[in-house]
Amino acid sequence: MLEFLCGSRSIEQILIFLLVNEQCYRTQLQQLLKIPSSSLKKALVHLEKAGVTTSYCVGKIRFYQLNPVYPLLTELERLLRKAYSLLPLKEKKEYCFVKKESWLKDQEIGFYQREDLEILSIFWKRLSAVRFLRFQSKSKSRVEIGWNGSGRGEVNVRYENERSLIFDEKGSWTQENGQEIDFNNTFRWVLDLEANMISLEHLRFGVNHPVFLFHLVVSSVNRLDSLDSHFCAEDVYLGKIDLSVNYLHLQWRIIGPIKDEEISYFYTETSIGD
Repeated sequence: MLEFLCGSRSIEQILIFLLVNEQCYRTQLQQLLKIPSSSLKKALVHLEKAGVTTSYCVGKIRFYQLNPVYPLLTELERLLRKAYSLLPLKEKKEYCFVKKESWLKDQEIGFYQREDLEILSIFWKRLSAVRFLRFQSKSKSRVEIGWNGSGRGEVNVRYENERSLIFDEKGSWTQENGQEIDFNNTFRWVLDLEANMISLEHLRFGVNHPVFLFHLVVSSVNRLDSLDSHFCAEDVYLGKIDLSVNYLHLQWRIIGPIKDEEISYFYTETSIGD
């Protein structure tokens, strides 16, 4: 879509990947986007020489990111967000929430020994035990203020049936300027054992008019990733949820021509301290 402006398809792919994921390394791009090694090397060198990207090393791995002091960064990000919003759904998924692929299998042995249904049942048990939440929202866009701030509250979990959980959430939201606002939210989690997924819906219009958000499927022993996207006008909503010992970490990403927001929820069984 931007190939005629970027000069090559490889440069376009790299820039969109960096917009969505903030950083990358060469092996990652080769594996996930199937960019030939020679084209990839040439594109990365070109972008860095032009000052569009910068790089740094962690051990023997060189990571790349958009250059925060590039003079046209705001305009570039706006163009990339628009281009991303116009991509077909299948292509969008290639860029979002990088999963643990074949080169990390040795670190994910447990994942290949356990069935998806067992992993889903663990997530479901943890979801049913949630009682508190803490969340943060930040806008990555330089042209929009967005909902920047943090909140905390309590979660009343109730069963509609054995495969449907309602989260009634209430608490306080504090904006960057210090203003505090009360909030109430209602979400529904649905366990689908036939399709091997957990779905998330927002019930702001009531239980009979749910707003679908994500189908979440197993991507590793401790993670579920969104299978598809929810569209609201030109904005794309994607999500993932990670399981840790102390909390469930749900992340949303909203990317559109103007919006570029990330919302991070921490669900716990006990109250989260400051």
